[in-house]
Amino acid sequence: MESINLDQGMPIIALATLPWLLLGVLCTWLFSRHTSRSEDPSRLVYATDPIPAAQRSVQLKPLELNRDEADTDIDIIAIHGLDTTSRDTWTWKDCRDPKNKEKWVSWLDDPEMLPSIAQQARIFTCDWPADVLEPSDLVRKTIDEYALLLLDGIQRALFGDGKRREDRPLVFIASCLGGIILAKALVRADDKSSGYYRLRRATRGIVFLATPFRGTAFQDVTAWAVPGLKVKASLQGQELCQDKDSPCEVFNFYELGTTSLPHKAFPWLPTWFDQRKQLVDMSSATLDIIPDPLPLNRRHTLMNKFHGAGCADYEKVAGKIREIVAKIHVRTPLEQADALIRNDHYNEDRLRIERLSGEQLPMHQCYINLAIVEQPGHKADRSDTSQLPTFSLFARQKVETPDKTVQIELAKIFDARKGRDGCAVQPRRILIRGRAGVGKTTLCKKMVYDFMHDTKLHRSWAELFDRLLWVPLRRLKGRSGKSYNLGNLFHDEFFSQCNDAESHRLVGAMWDATQSQNGGRTLFILDGMDEISGEWNRDDAMHTFLETLLNQPNVIITSRPSGTLLTGLHPVDLELETIGFYPDQVEAYLYADPKIKHRAKEIQSFLQGHWLIQGLVRIPIQLDALCYTWDDFDPGTVPDTMTGIYEAIAQRLWRKDAVRMGKRHNGQPVTHSHVGISNVEDFVEHEIRLLEGLAFTGLDNDVIEFTPKHRAAISRQFKHPSVLFDKTLPGLSFLRTSDSLPNNCNQNYHFLHLTFQEYFAARHFVRHWSLEQPLACLDLRGKVTKHITPVEFLHKQKYSARYDVFWRFVAGFLAAEDEDKGGPGANRGAFSFFHAIEQDPLDLLGPTHQRLVMHCLSEVSTEILSDETLAAVVQRLNDDNGEAKWAAVDVLAKQPSLSDETLAAVVQRLNDDDEYVRWAAAEVLRKRSSLSDESVAAVVQRLNDDNGEAKWAAVDVLAKQPSLSDETLAVVVQRLNDEDEDVRRAAVGILGKQPSLCDEILAAVMQRLNDDDEDVRRVAVEALRERPSLSDETLAALVQWLDDDNGNAQWAAVEILGKQPSLSDQRLAALVQRLDDDRGSVRMTALEVLGKQPSLSNESVAAVVQRLNDDDNGGVRMTAIKILGQQPSLSDETLAVVVQRLKDGEWFVRMAVVEVLGKQPSLSDECLAAVVQRLNDDDEDVRRAAVEVLRERQSLSDGPFTHSSRCCEDSYPAAYQSVNVVYSSV
Repeated sequence: MESINLDQGMPIIALATLPWLLLGVLCTWLFSRHTSRSEDPSRLVYATDPIPAAQRSVQLKPLELNRDEADTDIDIIAIHGLDTTSRDTWTWKDCRDPKNKEKWVSWLDDPEMLPSIAQQARIFTCDWPADVLEPSDLVRKTIDEYALLLLDGIQRALFGDGKRREDRPLVFIASCLGGIILAKALVRADDKSSGYYRLRRATRGIVFLATPFRGTAFQDVTAWAVPGLKVKASLQGQELCQDKDSPCEVFNFYELGTTSLPHKAFPWLPTWFDQRKQLVDMSSATLDIIPDPLPLNRRHTLMNKFHGAGCADYEKVAGKIREIVAKIHVRTPLEQADALIRNDHYNEDRLRIERLSGEQLPMHQCYINLAIVEQPGHKADRSDTSQLPTFSLFARQKVETPDKTVQIELAKIFDARKGRDGCAVQPRRILIRGRAGVGKTTLCKKMVYDFMHDTKLHRSWAELFDRLLWVPLRRLKGRSGKSYNLGNLFHDEFFSQCNDAESHRLVGAMWDATQSQNGGRTLFILDGMDEISGEWNRDDAMHTFLETLLNQPNVIITSRPSGTLLTGLHPVDLELETIGFYPDQVEAYLYADPKIKHRAKEIQSFLQGHWLIQGLVRIPIQLDALCYTWDDFDPGTVPDTMTGIYEAIAQRLWRKDAVRMGKRHNGQPVTHSHVGISNVEDFVEHEIRLLEGLAFTGLDNDVIEFTPKHRAAISRQFKHPSVLFDKTLPGLSFLRTSDSLPNNCNQNYHFLHLTFQEYFAARHFVRHWSLEQPLACLDLRGKVTKHITPVEFLHKQKYSARYDVFWRFVAGFLAAEDEDKGGPGANRGAFSFFHAIEQDPLDLLGPTHQRLVMHCLSEVSTEILSDETLAAVVQRLNDDNGEAKWAAVDVLAKQPSLSDETLAAVVQRLNDDDEYVRWAAAEVLRKRSSLSDESVAAVVQRLNDDNGEAKWAAVDVLAKQPSLSDETLAVVVQRLNDEDEDVRRAAVGILGKQPSLCDEILAAVMQRLNDDDEDVRRVAVEALRERPSLSDETLAALVQWLDDDNGNAQWAAVEILGKQPSLSDQRLAALVQRLDDDRGSVRMTALEVLGKQPSLSNESVAAVVQRLNDDDNGGVRMTAIKILGQQPSLSDETLAVVVQRLKDGEWFVRMAVVEVLGKQPSLSDECLAAVVQRLNDDDEDVRRAAVEVLRERQSLSDGPFTHSSRCCEDSYPAAYQSVNVVYSSV
């Protein structure tokens, strides 16, 4: 244990000080007589302090920094020295203008000085009666009395109201002899029996400024100037302990400057009394625990004053204070509690988000979308269920994309916003509702993770909160006690692993932090309010505690939509709801997964064609399930119904579970390769029955969270000797626990998503339907079981919103059974199911019944509808509800044939407000390879629609038709000028597929060759290029396009003209004329068209030869050479001109000449010699081409070979060797 031993060399005053003592007594007597003439000593008043000395006591004054106890966690107290006050001690004054207060600097409250390095601290000054001379009628105080006065004054100021946390740290800054008084006080307090022990325990740091702990010049003044201050004698044998539980950081600074002590005490003394010296040097400032005090380059009176933050001496002092504050923050019980929660409680396992595959999902890939549903002041204890359309699957799952105005970023939920009354409000109490599977618990984990890392959320929330306490409310179940409180909660949730003493200390610190005004800087995240709100009666103590917890000032509460807030709850400031992925997030999710990235486009294409699945995968767990299953699908074999998709997902998960549960075959554990789609259910038959019974009973009782009581009742109903209920459930991928703690027998279970519960419940129902066995319906409240036939159950629940998806799955399973048994028929399950739906009771108004039928039909792949059912489906095309229209169109798309009346109704949906309906309607029509004239006419009407997507869908449908009438084509031509590029492109595509087009239409298509959109231009070129022959007028127009300054137009003309089998002499002549055009691009395009002709006349060849001397454009010269090379034979004159280009300045031109010469059947010696010259070419490719030309010659005369050898032997050994090889072979 380290200590400050204050008995370290305050030696007894030697006889050498006696003269100074006598002189001091004399000076004191003179000074007393001088002052007594003017004023009674008992009424002595100092100009700097309005309070008489006799009345002065310890005064603790907070500096005005706009900080209170809730905003801070440390108090700094500055104690002045002898014969001064706080104002004079800590304030620097310009010696050239000391009375100018605007130049004064107090480093204790200057914003750029101490407040900036201790931002979480309150700062106090401490004035104590430090007068050198006291009134004559008072007994002089001893150091013990000064120490007690200091202790009493500070303790009354800090702890007088009983609200202060006792372990709130204190840091002292003590000047000169004030440090001696402070040290003595703390030594006195360092005793558990002392009434001031809590002050000592709270003291965590001291910075001494020029405090003399050893013999110094102050030993003189202690004897003669303050005879009552028996410093050295009173401090003998005392220590300031370094308690391991309350460690105290201590540091001391000493001065390098000198000071005249007599002049400091008596400024009127003559100068010969100066006697300047260091008052507190290194020796006197050194303690056992401060072996290396730091010097400040200033005299004693300036040791506590600094002119600004840039002062070098101030930076030394500030640095030590900063160190002490930093160490305190690490060591305070609250900081220890925060660190334990942050590092141990919020560990990787607790925040782990596991995918269905068992792999961990990186937190940055977690997308949590929030939307505002309530403004401050609105009622928050409603149930969303009543406000949802009973027929809307997407609305029920919260996967519809909300209006942009209600979206809110997680990091900004505490930002100020307008309240109901239009005034600004900063939310502090927030309710977040979310359905199962959308990600409420994931949201909580993400909030915790982001708060602990340098994220946008952390940077925003850290301005308001120091800690975030995540409490899954379901864990309160099973806890009881009349006095259960926040302390108990903190112990149970965060500190139960600590020993009792440590837990008590940390719990106390955390509790105190939450009890500050407005909740201090603690944010509660209370997860799963709906799971606990009905657990206790109102008069139960735990119910009272739950209200207290939920009423915290700073809180985020999560709940399912069905959860109602407690009646005694304070209003929430903001209500949000979790919603599904946005389409761009679905795409980002697919491409972020390395295992699925290579098939992301395939999945996206599938989703675009299946609107129902597209909506469902906006739920995170559903998208994960689809991705996990996708590898089992071969291209083109993906199921086209929701039932088929879920069946594939279930089989994949069962394969994983069979291996994980250690299933055996012939006594040996099975592996993943042993378990296939065809035999997986053989291994997990009993587990499937268990899940089916659990799901159906829950759905029948409107239960989605299965408590231990629920499971006990259900296990008795569906038990099997080989399956232990509570042992089996944790190993099933289809279930999630409400608590991440392992082996917790009190935890609840729920299905991955509500649709998985509906899936297994439907399997249970279909099993009994097919076997014609009654259903055992267990009432979980009354524990009574009723038996009812499947048909009776259907009649009872067919219009219940809770069973909407359930009936879809039932229809899908029955249709799949029929296909396995050979197709639909009168005795098959699907037919009998739909027949039963049509029986009484029926919806009197009709729409609910028709929606049910359509939803079920959407799960039937091959069912042929009756005329009556088909008519009912067509009526739903005009339904106000989007999903009803989607279902209707989807059902119609599966029919092998549709009447013109039905198709006409479908055509009307091309103009629907809903993009999915428009797309689905187009799909119905696109599948019809040949539409009747009436249907085509109806589609054509949509071409003039104001809705761009309707027009695009119409032209897309028309593009599938083999031929169109002239009237229809005329309407399509009008769309070539549509403002929508997609419509223009589709219109050109339609025209391009027609077997023949008149010149007027071709001319209109040609105009699109100059379209602003690249895709439109491309499709127009394709439309014209594929014409076997174009009219002379069209060709003439295309030749004119060669003159266009637009490069795209020139390219299009070349592409189209080049595809024509032959051009007339007139067109060729027009092309030849353009070979003399001033523009190189025109000359080039004309050559390209000529080059695509099978043969050229002598006149045309001559014109091309002229381009060999094109000085402006090497590309023109090269193209001309290549065109000549395509001719069957060239005259000697032409070859001579071509050979001249072997000396062209462009390597690619020389290369083209060599290649052309190589194609000639024979070459003269002069031509060969010119080729040989290229063996000396600067370009390697030209040299290599020359070698190839010479190698292919059957004979070489000595002249060219000798020349080539002479040229190449020295400069190009490789070429020389090649020529030798060529010659030798010849």
